[in-house]
Amino acid sequence: MFCSKSVLCDALTALLVVTFGTSTWVSLGGLWVELPLLTNLGIPEGYRIGSYLIIATQAAAIGPLIFVTCQCLAPKNYHLEIPTIYATLAVGATASFLLIFFWDYFSFWSGDEHSIAFLILAFFMALVDSTSNLTFMPFISSLKSKYLNWYFIGEGLSSVIPSFVVLIQGTGGEDECVANHTFINITVDPNTNVTICQNCTVWAIERNGDALFPPQSYFIFIFVVLTLSTTSFCLLRRIPFFRDQYDEAEQYENSDETPGNVYESWCSCCNCCTRRRDNDEITPLLSSYNTFEENKTQDKRKATVHSNCEDNLKFNEETCMGTEKDQNDNSKMANIVASDISIEKEDVKGNSRPSKSSFSAGHAFLFTTLTLISALTYGVLPSIQGYSSAAYGSNIYLLATTFAEISVPIGFSL
Repeated sequence: MFCSKSVLCDALTALLVVTFGTSTWVSLGGLWVELPLLTNLGIPEGYRIGSYLIIATQAAAIGPLIFVTCQCLAPKNYHLEIPTIYATLAVGATASFLLIFFWDYFSFWSGDEHSIAFLILAFFMALVDSTSNLTFMPFISSLKSKYLNWYFIGEGLSSVIPSFVVLIQGTGGEDECVANHTFINITVDPNTNVTICQNCTVWAIERNGDALFPPQSYFIFIFVVLTLSTTSFCLLRRIPFFRDQYDEAEQYENSDETPGNVYESWCSCCNCCTRRRDNDEITPLLSSYNTFEENKTQDKRKATVHSNCEDNLKFNEETCMGTEKDQNDNSKMANIVASDISIEKEDVKGNSRPSKSSFSAGHAFLFTTLTLISALTYGVLPSIQGYSSAAYGSNIYLLATTFAEISVPIGFSL
């Protein structure tokens, strides 16, 4: 019975983690893949909508800047990741809900017609994606390490699911020139006084099909995904059934059985900034996902050193308690412990290595390369995608945007 309950709890936790992970890029990626249809429906910006959307999404980078600033100004024993997740998911869900009704509301600005409402709501939806890199991983790291892969699966689905939905939706077909009216135009040349008869045709641009469902229905789908992600996060935080799925530091929150690890309000929204009751330093919530194996190795090494200390203490207490020899042995034991701990700072050849790496020219080259790649991937190339793809037709434009989103999780998995 206990085994079946544990398996059920693990399965539900994995499902909630995947659902929570889908909110990382579903809002911004969902807007990008919908641009071909919006362009065909006559959005005022036309093929320039990609450039405007880039400006709105890059402006959303102020979200991580505000979060980092508040985290630096907050006391050391406070962590703002959890309330920030609540706030960003609520803002993203609200913006996607309003987009259902205001995506086609246009306004005049600087003498031209612009989709101001769409761009403003896109800015708030992009806040979820921009801040997720700083806030989602600390929360996932508080869970057991086996759920990290499930989170990455959900993060990959955040780009794949909207792309497949847009492929099913379609763009409404290609534009065709259709003869609307044919007439004979008779003119007289004033110089030669000759009558000229011409057959003239008035052409009209018509679309040979319609999308399977309108943009309103698609934005309803985005709203449902963000709502499910928000609900999953609330369940993981507030339901005691998932309490055992956290690491030891989180499992015994609000429990008096574990001294030194007592936290306040495991399920309280008012105290979602994690805080300790005592004056000890809190265990940092922010931890990188690629340091799990290193932490396990350090724990084993510390356990070995601790066991050696206990054995030496026991031997000294039984044989030389109360003598000068006991003091000397204790001092030797302290030296042994210090030498064992210093092994962490020595490499295989026995040469000491610094605990902190210094900034070098290699680091500058890597950061410069990363900056250029990020600028091309998230700034330059998406802004000109409409001009480069739409020349071959709306269907090619659709395929280019959707497969570009699908390739992102595939590239990261490789």
